[in-house]
Amino acid sequence: MLTLGAALAVAFIIIAVTNVIGSRANLRRARRIVRLLEATFRPDEARYSRVGGNNGYHFLYETGTTFGLVEGTLTFLPRESLIYLPFALLAHRRDQLRIVVRCDSTPPGQGRIVEARRLQSGWLPFEEVEHLNPTSRSRDGRDFLLLWYNPIVRDWLAEAVDRIPDVSLLQQIAYNGTDHTFLIEIEPRKQMLRSTLEFFASRIASFSAERSSRTACL
Repeated sequence: MLTLGAALAVAFIIIAVTNVIGSRANLRRARRIVRLLEATFRPDEARYSRVGGNNGYHFLYETGTTFGLVEGTLTFLPRESLIYLPFALLAHRRDQLRIVVRCDSTPPGQGRIVEARRLQSGWLPFEEVEHLNPTSRSRDGRDFLLLWYNPIVRDWLAEAVDRIPDVSLLQQIAYNGTDHTFLIEIEPRKQMLRSTLEFFASRIASFSAERSSRTACL
């Protein structure tokens, strides 16, 4: 039977080993995702900073292309912590990649499509819900709520959900024509992440270019 001192020593070793393994696992994920982000957006200049140790990173890309400025955050489950990880899993937390793309020219309007359960649970308290038209949308057993007032934006968001390579990764897409931004929140799982990033980059670039062309003709 272990003495108190031995038990504490074993517990300390387990916690230390878990910390190292979990931190390295998150770091490997971060490096893989960063490589995919840079391959997708091809920044002229890239800046990174840590948020919460190895559990989060902020990135800022200056692209000099259609995208203009791309920034976002990458947050991971606390895999290094035996104490917090079980609670995070019980709360249905997931790794998250949040990307904001600022374009030079986009059409007016506002809209977003979000997992229905996230909105209903109060995770995303949107003030604009009362001012936008709600439309339900489902795909592969996932229920989403589409909020819009510009039909062009509504159609773009709906088509994005219908065509995204893996809808199970999707958490939220938002668009704001006032500041020309697109917001994408996805779970950065290894499977299908590359094709999902390429899909959104292509959709945003074509939408921005098409709207700019139409505006120039008015």
